[in-house]
Amino acid sequence: MSKPKQKEKPNQRKMAFRQEATDALLQLENDSQVTFEKAMEVAKLDCRQCKLHDISHNAKHQNCRDNPFCINRLGLEKFEKLINLEVQNREDARINQKRRDLNDQPSGLVNNGNFCYVNSFLQVWFSVIEFRQIIYDFRPSRDYIAPELPRMNVERVMMALQDLFFTMQTTPFMDTDKNDTLIRELRLNQEQQDAQEFALMLFDALDRNLQLHPNGNPIRERIKNLYMGSTCSRIFCECGMSSERLEVSTSLQLNIDGHATLLDALSANFGVEKLDDYKCSECGQKGRVSRMSDYAELPPVVIIQLNRYKYTSKGRQKLKTTLAYPREISARIFKQSSTDVYELFAVTIHEGNNAECGHYYDLIKSPLNQKWYRYNDATVEALQKPPGTEKPTTEINAKAKRAKNEKVLTDQKSLLWITPKLPPEEIIQESKRKIEEMFEGQTKSKIEKSEKRLYDLQRRVEKLKNNFSKLETHEGKFQHPNEIAFLPTSLISNILEGEFEIAKGNKNTGKKSTNPPENLEKSQEENEETQAENTEIPIENPENIPPPVENLDILAIAMTSSELLPNLPENEERRKTRAQNGITKSVYGHSGSSKSPRKEKLIKLPISSQVSNLLDSHEMPICGHGKMSIESILFGDVKAVSRAPAISLLREYDYRAKMVFDDGRREYPQPEKEKEVFVFTAEDICMDCVLEMRIEGIFNDRLEDDDRLARKILKEEKLRCSVKCPLPKPDDYFYVAKVALMNFKKMANNERQFKLNRVLTKGGTLFFDSVQSQKQDPGFADVCTNLKRLRWKTSSFSSSNRKSEGIPPEKMAKLDSSFLEPEDLGSLEMESTSSNSNLISNLNLVPNVVQMAVAEDQTRPSSRSTPASNMVSQPVEFNGELRCAHGGINYNQFRHAVSPEEWQRLIHYFDDNFEVHCNDQVCDLCQQQEEDAQNGSLNMRILVREMRKRLTDTLKNIDLREENPEISEVSLEFGICSVFLDKLRKLTQRNATSPPHICQNCLLCPEHSRPFKGFQSLMPEKKDAYIVGLTAEEWHTITQEIQKLEEVEGKTNSDTPHVILITSSRNSEGSLEEDREERSVVDLCHVCYEQNIRRIEEMKYQFENELVYVKLVQPNDDCAETTKNRGAAKSTRRRKDIIGVKLSSSSRLLDLKIALYDKCYQSPTDQLLYRAVGGELLDATCHEKTLYELKLLPNNNDNPLILMANTNAAIHSTLPEDTNSDRAPERGFVDTALAH
Repeated sequence: MSKPKQKEKPNQRKMAFRQEATDALLQLENDSQVTFEKAMEVAKLDCRQCKLHDISHNAKHQNCRDNPFCINRLGLEKFEKLINLEVQNREDARINQKRRDLNDQPSGLVNNGNFCYVNSFLQVWFSVIEFRQIIYDFRPSRDYIAPELPRMNVERVMMALQDLFFTMQTTPFMDTDKNDTLIRELRLNQEQQDAQEFALMLFDALDRNLQLHPNGNPIRERIKNLYMGSTCSRIFCECGMSSERLEVSTSLQLNIDGHATLLDALSANFGVEKLDDYKCSECGQKGRVSRMSDYAELPPVVIIQLNRYKYTSKGRQKLKTTLAYPREISARIFKQSSTDVYELFAVTIHEGNNAECGHYYDLIKSPLNQKWYRYNDATVEALQKPPGTEKPTTEINAKAKRAKNEKVLTDQKSLLWITPKLPPEEIIQESKRKIEEMFEGQTKSKIEKSEKRLYDLQRRVEKLKNNFSKLETHEGKFQHPNEIAFLPTSLISNILEGEFEIAKGNKNTGKKSTNPPENLEKSQEENEETQAENTEIPIENPENIPPPVENLDILAIAMTSSELLPNLPENEERRKTRAQNGITKSVYGHSGSSKSPRKEKLIKLPISSQVSNLLDSHEMPICGHGKMSIESILFGDVKAVSRAPAISLLREYDYRAKMVFDDGRREYPQPEKEKEVFVFTAEDICMDCVLEMRIEGIFNDRLEDDDRLARKILKEEKLRCSVKCPLPKPDDYFYVAKVALMNFKKMANNERQFKLNRVLTKGGTLFFDSVQSQKQDPGFADVCTNLKRLRWKTSSFSSSNRKSEGIPPEKMAKLDSSFLEPEDLGSLEMESTSSNSNLISNLNLVPNVVQMAVAEDQTRPSSRSTPASNMVSQPVEFNGELRCAHGGINYNQFRHAVSPEEWQRLIHYFDDNFEVHCNDQVCDLCQQQEEDAQNGSLNMRILVREMRKRLTDTLKNIDLREENPEISEVSLEFGICSVFLDKLRKLTQRNATSPPHICQNCLLCPEHSRPFKGFQSLMPEKKDAYIVGLTAEEWHTITQEIQKLEEVEGKTNSDTPHVILITSSRNSEGSLEEDREERSVVDLCHVCYEQNIRRIEEMKYQFENELVYVKLVQPNDDCAETTKNRGAAKSTRRRKDIIGVKLSSSSRLLDLKIALYDKCYQSPTDQLLYRAVGGELLDATCHEKTLYELKLLPNNNDNPLILMANTNAAIHSTLPEDTNSDRAPERGFVDTALAH
């Protein structure tokens, strides 16, 4: 069931405007003074020209809704910003022709997908001079045999890296897209990946594949020695046990949670760590083992990866804590015996709130000028301040000072001053040539195109301003009201929005292009071609169509229909765009490829026709008298403009008018002159509505006074109410229902609206339908005859040169909405002596597609909302609440006494009212029914209370038998519903007027109407109904008592309760378990009973916010057997090794493991979770399954889940794997070259 529509709140601004007009009309002495001149004044059609938007100081930035002549700030102001952006683009084009300063401005990398992580890696390692030199030193070999897919072609990858690094070092452009070649060779997909993981995967893939290349081993060793070191992990005990493990380290995974500085996190990482849960292999004790690790050999480049992710109840989340880091670090913190100092040269930053997505960018120190830059894909900007701190930030100031005094330049710092040697000339000469040719070729054409776009835009904006200047009118500019036309404000705004969209085009003006400078010329050509395709239509064999003029400014003449193209020269050379699909297309509509089987010409649409295809339909309300509603003017929904320019505007954008009335009628009004569009003028303002507005003001003023009288009568309840004031009232006083007084104002308004609805029968909506709406409306039968002129002469057209069957149907189906469709072609007015109909028959481009049959009830309804008060369909009877069903005076309604004068004031608004004098008698039948009901209720309460007392002993016996079934020695023969017994027990807790009915339906299955519920011992859920056994005496006692009360209450037609029979027998021992097995229900529906049992079992696994217990078990603990047999010895106190987690049955297993991560510090992937000791392992394949699907019970303290403590994973989780074995590919790189 859908929610009831909320009542819309009235627009306070509109109500204020309307009240202002009403107050002006109320100042008149009589209705005869409501003249047309006064109506013009009330509608504010005497305003002067609006100057609030043209002043230099504190100009108004919004349209004046209270001035119907103001058409400023409706969208035309946005074009100035567009021009400014085009000017900026032109200046940028001039700036971009300058060469990049190779020493002071690094090159950026274009990101054509989700490859910011690749760009981040490339820009960092390009700044490592030694790594760049290693890439430059690689040479291809003819002896290398390229492996088959999916293995990596390492030679092509290395040459792509070499070409990319050379381009980044020498390109005159500000950025490059040569990274696309590397991305294609690595076969990377469009998914976002981790930058550090990509770096390690790439280094591992190069290490594996360079061994197979004839020239690869020296390069492989040099790359490994650059970033790879070794760490030593020591585990020692107080008993003297000690063990060491040497590992190869490629990066340092650093936990920063709980640390404020980088040095503090490093100190914690390389400090002594107490392993409380680790058992010593020699002494066998826990709590005495410690762990410590440091670097055995430091690499020239140390990669520190900050672990900014943690597992919470919401999943993997990002840590946003601030971490201070210095620009220099003493190597002693990594290795005690080292005296070197490492200098910061790059910082990779992940931007984003989500751990699964975001954006990477870098802060890198240039090796050429020692300046810091921000590398954000293609944008590289110098930093005003270097990142990090000047001095080491740590709590141990003494160590920081010693590191400062003992710092020594490392190999990496000395490498920053070395200029890399470029590859041989025969390798780089082709790239060098292409870069120079591209740079020289694009600069001149780029500036010319930018200036052309700016010129066209300025001409177009100037034309729009000129037309809107003609459109604007005000007092003193018009001589007669017929010269004023009204257009919807939304229509004017919509036209400007469409013009703005066309002016922007497909170039996203004002936004920085993400295309590399190398591809800028190509992308601009594609934009021009796309724009040409969106504004042209192919026509077969138009030999007689004159070719268009080169560089014709369509923008400047598209707004007016009076300007036509001059005589167009023939055979003029045309500027062509890039060939596509075998057709070389001209920007202005010619195609000339001899290879194409189709010979087509393209006709360019005027911009106004392009805009018209983007526009929507708009509407104006028609008052109930069938004229122009003055409220639309007061509310600012329409604007008063000059009539002739308004009609030209509607013609230019293909708008047409139609009227849709509230009774469903449709009219397509004809304008006064041919080739015009119907509009409302100032003469069409409804004078009846203006007069009605004055009458409404008088009505509201009087209603406010009388409503205050009604509220006063309600407040005097103790003096006027017939119940609270039993004193006799005067005979000439009247009674008014309390409800009628409370709703007096609403009822008066409804009565007035009902009277108006009988008079106002011509209301509706005037629609200005756009081109798209006209095509869907069958009423516009002449949609092919339009009012605009075509932009070329047609005297040379010949019917013999055109064939409709030459154009394939699929070609017509693919035409864009911006193309000239048959309707548009037929609607264009030709500058020719021939008629439009002859022209259409001569063109004959496509079959007639205007035959549309749209049902009357399926056409678009008016969006003009009608208030609820306008929907009053019947008169209101005042005080009708006091009329009873028998035609007399109601007995149980509250009523207030009013004087005759007050009564006349209240009934003034109503034609129909129900008079009730204070001395009139109420309806005898209603009074008798009310007294009988009150007396009957009191008697029933007494009878129910006495019945409950008589059944007290019976209910006690039933309760005692349910609590202790083993002491029962009676024979149970009948079954009764447990829900009925609960209701029977609660009768003493409330004043019940009727007893509960014994229906027994909840114990019967719907399919077979037979018992299918079990006894209490089979039903753990007490809320559900179950069968309670009764003796024959108890059954008859309860049923007879209930039937007696139902007969007294008058329920003679109540259903007889369904009898459920029970058979029970006891064995010689009389044990409880055998009692339950031998008790059974006669005629039990076994099928439904089994289904009910299964339902009960399923309910065990459905819970909400309950505790799920997990026990932490060590692998070598001897508690397995004790855990299995612990059921007999239950303990009320939970052990320390048992963890309780609050979850719901809809929670996933991964949610449980994440909650365990916060308590036992084992990541979800490392947790070994079992149902029981030796039971099923709940591994990663079950992570997305819910606890309900896994059948995990809550409150399982006696049988908890088992979590095996993974000691090795806890100790060595930060140590890398043995690099002698292949690194397992991450999920995101499985299908790439990095995994093979």
